[in-house]
Amino acid sequence: MDLSADYIRARKTVDDLMPPSDEAIAALAKPSLVIPPPGPANYGQPLNTTETSTITGKPISKGLPAEPVPSHTNPEESAWDTMVKGVRSLPGIAKQATGGTMQAVGEQTFYGMEGVSPKEPAPGNVPALIEPGKILAEEGRKDVEATLPNVPAGSLKAHLYGAIQSVGLNVGAIGLGLATGSEAIPLLLMGALSGGQDYAENRVAGVSRDDAWVGALANGAAEYFGEKLPLHAYLKEGSTLFRRMITGALLELPGELGTQVVQSAEEKLTRNPGMTWEEFMGTMKDTAIQTLMATTITGGIFGAAGKVLGAAKGMGEKGSIGAEKTAPPAFDEETFQAEGKRLGLEYKGITALGDRKAAIFQDEKTGSFAVQPGETVENGLNRVRERFGLSPLLTPEKILSAFPGAAVAAGEGEFSVSLPNGANIRI
Repeated sequence: MDLSADYIRARKTVDDLMPPSDEAIAALAKPSLVIPPPGPANYGQPLNTTETSTITGKPISKGLPAEPVPSHTNPEESAWDTMVKGVRSLPGIAKQATGGTMQAVGEQTFYGMEGVSPKEPAPGNVPALIEPGKILAEEGRKDVEATLPNVPAGSLKAHLYGAIQSVGLNVGAIGLGLATGSEAIPLLLMGALSGGQDYAENRVAGVSRDDAWVGALANGAAEYFGEKLPLHAYLKEGSTLFRRMITGALLELPGELGTQVVQSAEEKLTRNPGMTWEEFMGTMKDTAIQTLMATTITGGIFGAAGKVLGAAKGMGEKGSIGAEKTAPPAFDEETFQAEGKRLGLEYKGITALGDRKAAIFQDEKTGSFAVQPGETVENGLNRVRERFGLSPLLTPEKILSAFPGAAVAAGEGEFSVSLPNGANIRI
């Protein structure tokens, strides 16, 4: 073969003059970029292969599958379907939390224990729970993913999905507290659900057992203490159910935001070290919106339940649970003399006011006043005191209701209160 410079130059000239083959033309005509079909979420936009959550809008990592994007072939779901999917996700959340708790119990180990180090961890307390816990947590995670709604990230429907999940978990715990009268049981349940789910997510993300355990404890403790004040308001005795729900709802938002700060910090220190300040603030905004929606729904549920119970069982005014209707106060000399002595009033006797009777009392600040049938002496006094711009009469019973377990001693114009923690105050 002639490989001289003249031959090579001649050969190149011939190749340049020859037309391209059919195969070359077909290869050049083949598009190198696939344009997605038009749809409401991606019309006219190039294909985006970044996997993001439709709930938080943050990129999905750790090998989780991409969530669907609304399009003309995969239309956006309605608000009703989104709510239904939120309810359907609850068993999956419970399974994931239970599985994570089983893993945590089986894998429990701490740095600093004899023979235990990060490189050579202990086998765990109950190794038999580890694999079943992993399987159950994975099933729960897949069940939750299967219920993710096909809605735009950060939309009202996306927040509605999260709010329904919160309502489903909280209503069950609050209902358990109302049934048992105990705050500890629902609080421990909420903390265990949150901590167990967090442990499972940390372990799937490759977080070490010790770090996952500490993270789960922090997560569960934040949930426990964040829900303590709202739950106390929900379960407070002697108040109507509607008032309990309003008070609990007002306390929910600051409690949830405080909880979210701790849980976001724990997430950054464990499975998501790349969390940015913008992502953190976005999470706080999502938490605030979903909490407001959840408390509104929760208040409606319990308000309706209170009305039904109040009508069906005659329990208290406006659906108050735990406060059955009481008989009207006695209207006789002995009762009025005892009440006058208890409240520091001078009892003048029963007199007739037209066709009705009334008990007459004398108070140092308001003067004389009448107590009518069906009214307690204390209520009658406070009614008159309100007219004069005075605060309601303070009694040992009211102090004890505000400070359970305290000891109250009455003095001249004041009360000495000894609190259970040893502190003493004067009112």
